[in-house]
Amino acid sequence: MQQRNVDHHIIVMDNGGGSCKVGFAGERNPKIIPNVIAKAKSTGAGVKGKAYIGDELENCENYSSLVYKRPIEKGYVVDCETQIALWNRIFSADVLNVTDFADRHIFLTHQPFTPNIIKSDLAQVVFEHFGFKEYTSLSGSYCAFNGFLSEHQYNPTANPINASYSAVVVDSGFSFTNITPIVNHGVQKESIRRIDIGGKALTNYLKEIVSLRYYDMMDETYLMNVIKERLCFVSLDFMKDMNIVKNVENEIQRHYILPDYRNTRTGFVKQDDVPLTAEDQVLSMNNERITVPEVLFTPSDIGSDQAGIPEAIVQSVSSTQEIFQNVLYDCILLVGGNTCFPNYKKRIEKDMRKYVNVDHNITVHQPSDPVVCCWRGASSFAGSETGLARMSSTLTVTKKEYEEHGSNICIQKFSQS
Repeated sequence: MQQRNVDHHIIVMDNGGGSCKVGFAGERNPKIIPNVIAKAKSTGAGVKGKAYIGDELENCENYSSLVYKRPIEKGYVVDCETQIALWNRIFSADVLNVTDFADRHIFLTHQPFTPNIIKSDLAQVVFEHFGFKEYTSLSGSYCAFNGFLSEHQYNPTANPINASYSAVVVDSGFSFTNITPIVNHGVQKESIRRIDIGGKALTNYLKEIVSLRYYDMMDETYLMNVIKERLCFVSLDFMKDMNIVKNVENEIQRHYILPDYRNTRTGFVKQDDVPLTAEDQVLSMNNERITVPEVLFTPSDIGSDQAGIPEAIVQSVSSTQEIFQNVLYDCILLVGGNTCFPNYKKRIEKDMRKYVNVDHNITVHQPSDPVVCCWRGASSFAGSETGLARMSSTLTVTKKEYEEHGSNICIQKFSQS
């Protein structure tokens, strides 16, 4: 795609369950804003706790016992009022500094099988509340695929994609994991597979097992998510590592110094050569480091009867036409926040071999930044001459069209991807 200059009239947004990635068409890097309103618990005597909207959470001095309100559940916007409050913050002078919507175009990514009622509600927010001039929505998986392709523009040494422009996009984020085959730039909707496990479920699982074994952490969502991201990793041989952690002292165990909210707000991993002080409160992480991410591969560990990621990839590819399967196995693209777990890519490669015939070549790719890959793809698409032409002809609804046809025109156009 021939890239254009940054277009400040097109706002590009990957509105995820954990964070909202947002910026202008043609930009390389988005702003990443927590997609949540967090509120401190009341301090008593009628004093209400302070609320933190989106990026304001960074200014919170004490993350202990925050109460969270999220507009997105299971990957879909279910609370438009909360989402509007967050977008108001994003559009404010402190973030994007956008006030005039009447001449602006918004580009939103969407998840597969979004219910029509949710598409209708979002269209109402876009056109009736904010008053945008134009609205485009495209599959998040397709945008991630395009984001990986766009890396060639900035990094000539990036892994080359196959000539057919086909891939299996494995998007494992905050709310869920989607497996989406793309053939010749076309999303194969009938072969999409979804696993209802994402980063939120993993953090909740860590809270439960730590609360059962050590300290009560059920109200410490923010802290436990930080600890998960800093200490958990995917085991390449789970049963072997589980035998290792049975020993009192082992190479997997790490100690985490919990925050005192005076010197540190999130705590830190204890270094072996640094002695403990009398004030240090320590959380020992042993088998928890591997059992939490293992849920992505064995969902039955938390009572789910769904397949793990490698098996779901095989189910997805096997449901496509046989002539496409070789090329799809040869390009598996991993995106989303869970991709950042150490060894995640290696484990996918290893486990895939158990299910796939040796005649198939398995190649797994990971973009330079799996978290923003989807947004970068959307930005590249909206910032290119080819993408802009396609948006104008088939993927965009104008405010005039919305006023004439209602939300049905959005449902009709956006269902194409």
